[in-house]
Amino acid sequence: MKQDTYKDYIIRSESFQREQNGVWIPQYTVTHREAVSRKIDFPSHQYQFNQSYATEHEADEFAVFMAQAWIDKALTGLASPGT
Repeated sequence: MKQDTYKDYIIRSESFQREQNGVWIPQYTVTHREAVSRKIDFPSHQYQFNQSYATEHEADEFAVFMAQAWIDKALTGLASPGT
């Protein structure tokens, strides 16, 4: 798991393996900093991808990259649930 900040959001990559020694599935949770400071335990956005990667690091990097893209779209009003 990797945690990163981007603009006013906290990104947690939560990549996982479905099977021991299997491929890694990228997943992320995005939470606005204000929600964290108010101790609201509800993510702003969460997404799991269909792609798979050989390592946790690769999956986490992809998840963070896609979360940043979602944040950018959300800030311009173009993001929709599940994208």
